[in-house]
Amino acid sequence: MKKQAISPAKNRNFNKKNMVYVRHAILIALVLLITDVEAQRVLLLKKPATLKYYTYRTGSTIDLRLAGSGQRLTKVITGISDTSITLRPELEVPLHNIERIYRDRRPYTVLSKATRMAGAGYFVLDVFNRSLNNDSPVVLKNTAFISAAMIGFGYAISPLRQKKCIIGKPWVLQVLDFSSY
Repeated sequence: MKKQAISPAKNRNFNKKNMVYVRHAILIALVLLITDVEAQRVLLLKKPATLKYYTYRTGSTIDLRLAGSGQRLTKVITGISDTSITLRPELEVPLHNIERIYRDRRPYTVLSKATRMAGAGYFVLDVFNRSLNNDSPVVLKNTAFISAAMIGFGYAISPLRQKKCIIGKPWVLQVLDFSSY
């Protein structure tokens, strides 16, 4: 059976039909995206006269301490208004009631955990190796000293894992409203 060649005229019509469908799909996607856009507000934690700042949006997790009660909260932000933030489950916190915001310092957290695990691992591996080889003593002074130093260093840098941003000295909280842009 012979293959029939598609004439250029039919092929051109086919491409035009596809282009119409693609244009309609793009138009529908844009309309759906535009209807889903809402006023975007951002909570800005900044240090004046420097370039240090952190932003929080709806859906971000925030770790803060309230003024007065000293209560520490780690919650998800569900809403941001001009004077307050709403946290899950429906807890509204005025901005002037926030005393501190805590920020995680990832490098210190990783270093702290890694040195503790390395110290413990070194101790276990050396003791296991010496016990398999029937060496005496099973635990050497150097091994115990090095392992203890690594584990101690890991615990010593633990307080550096979180940065305390005290509001008012010198950190400032602001709400930026991007709905007018």
